[in-house]
Amino acid sequence: MRPAKAWSNAARSLVSRVLLRKCDRVGADVTVRGRPVIVNEGRITIGDRFHISAHPVMSNLSAQRGGSIKIGDDVRIAHGSSISAMGSITIGDGSRLGAFVLAMDTDYHVAGDASAKASISPIEIGRGVRIGNRVTLLRGTVIGDGATILDGSLLAGEIAAGARVSGVPAQPIGRGLRTFADETVDFRVRHVAQRAFGLAAMPALALGYAQISAWDSLGTLSLLLGLEQEFGVPLGEEQMRQVQTLADAAAVISNALEMA
Repeated sequence: MRPAKAWSNAARSLVSRVLLRKCDRVGADVTVRGRPVIVNEGRITIGDRFHISAHPVMSNLSAQRGGSIKIGDDVRIAHGSSISAMGSITIGDGSRLGAFVLAMDTDYHVAGDASAKASISPIEIGRGVRIGNRVTLLRGTVIGDGATILDGSLLAGEIAAGARVSGVPAQPIGRGLRTFADETVDFRVRHVAQRAFGLAAMPALALGYAQISAWDSLGTLSLLLGLEQEFGVPLGEEQMRQVQTLADAAAVISNALEMA
């Protein structure tokens, strides 16, 4: 590693740890984008290689008095997300949370009785879980290892390991390619990219990170989550780093579907 790059990485790591200094434990190689809000009146522990984004929209971790947030290794949380615990919220190793995810282990009030104490039920997110954008996890939600939660879903109760769910409330859906004749892999990759990068129209397959300004590190994460949710196949970050155009992404997906 070049000295300048090593210094840059060291400086970035130091700043990230400063921004997470209110946490009780912070693992190695953590990265923070923007300035997340950390409220810790209970206990917050974070594993190795954690990444949280608070740009362009603020994210926050809030452990109220007596509450606990436990985050495993290799967890990534996108911008605009809010994790709030009065009891316990656990996020397993390798899980990824999309933008604007909301997780609350209490309703904070009892309907019709302002003086009543709200119930608290732990939230447990297993290992290798993929949670899309604008997903809400209500108190008592338990998500099994390897489950995929599609964009805009509302969760309550137990989600089985490996399940793929969507809706309000979330329900299991089928895996694999949909049967619409005009929706080829290429078409669906372009559609996912349009959503992930916030584009006004679907981009051409020939376009890549050099032409799409939103295709930065966060954009890559959004694209990765979107592709995994759309096609129901796991993709590695190292694999996605080799992708330079949407045509490359379509080739990766086609290969993954053949191997599934």
